Amino acid sequence: MTEAEVMAQAQVYASAWSLVDGPLDTGSGLEQAEVEKVALQRMVSILVRERDDADRRAGAAERKMAALKDSATTHQQWLDHAKLRAGYHRNVSFDIVFDDLLKERTERGTANPQHEEQGSSQAINPQGRGEYITGDIQC
Repeated sequence: MTEAEVMAQAQVYASAWSLVDGPLDTGSGLEQAEVEKVALQRMVSILVRERDDADRRAGAAERKMAALKDSATTHQQWLDHAKLRAGYHRNVSFDIVFDDLLKERTERGTANPQHEEQGSSQAINPQGRGEYITGDIQC
């Protein structure tokens, strides 16, 4: 529904109403004006519904955006804390931290997650299925 369509129907309604009891009224002017009024009310109802639906969608999008921002902030804080606990500055890429950790564990012979003790960080399942073996992560 466009603004032009509503305005055009408002004009039709106004014109029909102006003919009621006038010299050009053929006796059905009031009925025609009522028909045009109902048509205009329907158009306005549709417009209101469309506006309300748009408001709901916009509100949902804003809530989702806020949740995504919160999630990203939480994720970044976890990464920063993990880097600091490992002795790295927060601006060091986590890829570097992870590579160094893997090298260190390989040198100690504990790169396999099955050798990890409780309380360790997450490790990828050795079968490579993308599943995680998790311990208690204190961040």
